[in-house]
Amino acid sequence: MKLLVIGNCQARPLSRILCSGGSFEALAPIILHLSKDDQKAEHEAAMDEADVILTQLTAENFQVAHLVAARVRDRHPGKVLIWPNLFHAGQHPFLRYLTHPRYGRILGPLDAYHDLRLIAEWRAARGLGPAPAGDLAALAAEVHAEASATLSAREAACDVGVSDLIAAHHAERLLFYTFNHPVRWLLDQLAGRIADRLADRLGQPVPLKPLPPAFEPLNQFTPPLADVLGELDQAPQPPYRGIEVELAPGHAIRPGARTTYTPEALRARYFDCYDHLGPLMTEAVADLRTTPAAGFDHVFLGPRTRIRT
Repeated sequence: MKLLVIGNCQARPLSRILCSGGSFEALAPIILHLSKDDQKAEHEAAMDEADVILTQLTAENFQVAHLVAARVRDRHPGKVLIWPNLFHAGQHPFLRYLTHPRYGRILGPLDAYHDLRLIAEWRAARGLGPAPAGDLAALAAEVHAEASATLSAREAACDVGVSDLIAAHHAERLLFYTFNHPVRWLLDQLAGRIADRLADRLGQPVPLKPLPPAFEPLNQFTPPLADVLGELDQAPQPPYRGIEVELAPGHAIRPGARTTYTPEALRARYFDCYDHLGPLMTEAVADLRTTPAAGFDHVFLGPRTRIRT
């Protein structure tokens, strides 16, 4: 039987895990954020060829209309199973993407990921305002609760879910390298639940073969965890995985080769980036969009201001 997985960066590893036991032949996964409308014929041919389609839940207004999960299921009745995007900010309550409407997504030594606390430290060091004095543990709990509620709501439209596993293990073991990059263990658990559902549907076992421990497909970036989380099993340790960055003309930051950072070097390089961005982090800071957003983000980013000279 041929298996087609449709999803984001989690699709390829999920396909590999599910094909490990020999029940399926993997078709090339369809990666949602890389797909375009003009690939409809190509994608439909792959769906027609597949015996089983695992498609990640998408919104009804997803930009590539033929990959909207509900429509895929309607066009291919009986062979589609919908799975959730494993996205949960609970173990990274202060980690954000920063996007400016004209400049685009802001990069740094951990690619597009930024720690709000580090931005606040930079602001304080540059005389732009005091560091926030709020209860970080309470803010982290707020993010965890919101992330859990959002994931549970998404799972209501899926055939499988893992929110119960996150609730059971979030305080004891690492589950996410970043809010959108789950650890292999969580992918394995999702794959196991999918295999059980498929076994019921197909009327035959769907065994999974353990893959090598070194197979950890989504650990390209390993930001430090927030201290308020306490000790988590298998939490990333320094040096942290990131990328080199080039500070280019016009406030541009260009990504480079993969590298690692000590905590001190990571902090210093982020400070270099924020200094280089200049007005984007000062006068234009109110224009930045944070993802995933929380109501307290502006407290760390601060108001529009100018660097003292």
